[in-house]
Amino acid sequence: MNAAVVGSGFAGLSAAEKALENYGQVVLYSSSKKKISEPENGYGEFLGSLSETPISKSYEGVLRKVEELEWLSNEMTKNLKVNDSYVIDRSIVQANWIERLKRDGLQTNLEEEIDAEEFDEICESFDLVIDASGPEPISEEFLNISVNEQYSLESISTRQVMDFDDHPVTAVGSFMKKFYWINTRSEDQATVGAVSNSLPELDEAKKSLKQKLGQHGVAIDNEKLTHGKIPFLGYRDFKDSVQDYRDAEIRLVGDAAGLTNGITGFGLQRACESGEAAAELDSNEEYFEWLESSYRTAKLYDHTVGKIARVLGWNTFAIYMEITGANITYPASTDPRTPREALNSFKDITTP
Repeated sequence: MNAAVVGSGFAGLSAAEKALENYGQVVLYSSSKKKISEPENGYGEFLGSLSETPISKSYEGVLRKVEELEWLSNEMTKNLKVNDSYVIDRSIVQANWIERLKRDGLQTNLEEEIDAEEFDEICESFDLVIDASGPEPISEEFLNISVNEQYSLESISTRQVMDFDDHPVTAVGSFMKKFYWINTRSEDQATVGAVSNSLPELDEAKKSLKQKLGQHGVAIDNEKLTHGKIPFLGYRDFKDSVQDYRDAEIRLVGDAAGLTNGITGFGLQRACESGEAAAELDSNEEYFEWLESSYRTAKLYDHTVGKIARVLGWNTFAIYMEITGANITYPASTDPRTPREALNSFKDITTP
């Protein structure tokens, strides 16, 4: 039995690591959708729950522990406590992760990014193909896959070099139905970005981000901005994440399956756990059942509390927390996996 993993982000590498335990041959391919070491790409450098991923805080590229998030708006500042969150240099973490897996027997084909035609050939040669190529996966060119754009956010991101006096604070600025983040990696470098429900609102979020960074006397280089889409639960039907094609079982993981956390947009732990499950479970049916059971509560929570935040606006949501004295502990309050966790989360948000 052999397995191929397409995509070398957190979802793909988690899948490759678990597949090495279950398959005689595992090959990792780079996706044409995403490079693993774009210096201007600032996505995924805030790791919300390190203990829920295969990496350790001792790994090279894990920069520092985050104690709290600072939620900023025009009217107020709200601090959100975090328990298991870290800032990482994603390109370093992933490069070293790949080298470690190669020592364990992983075969790689990362020099050339595969295209749709090559993906088709891979499906004829492997028993299992795990597609971790992002929110617009390569496999959608062959499979009957639908998406619900209502459950996705438009985003931009980049790395910024400047003097960050507020290091090591990680800041999130909320303005109605859009927000930006400044994730300080060091005293002179940060990953910055903006997210919104639509492209017009994204332009407004980018203006807010530029204004904030302008206070430091630095302008964003538009040519280095990475544009992307952040999907969350409901973006893709789980039945579309398991398909039979050619001679292979295909399983979508991470962003490809729409598993990013819809409350905050920080979803690397979901990416990792889906990659591991896809590589460990014996059949597409089992993986589908795992997706359904694992995310039933989280999907309900995303589509209730998350919808409130999106409809009322991130700023209104934050002001409500400030007025009521409510507290949010990330990630427990933003990514509940059981009804008990959801009830506790709702209690955290609605009571002083």
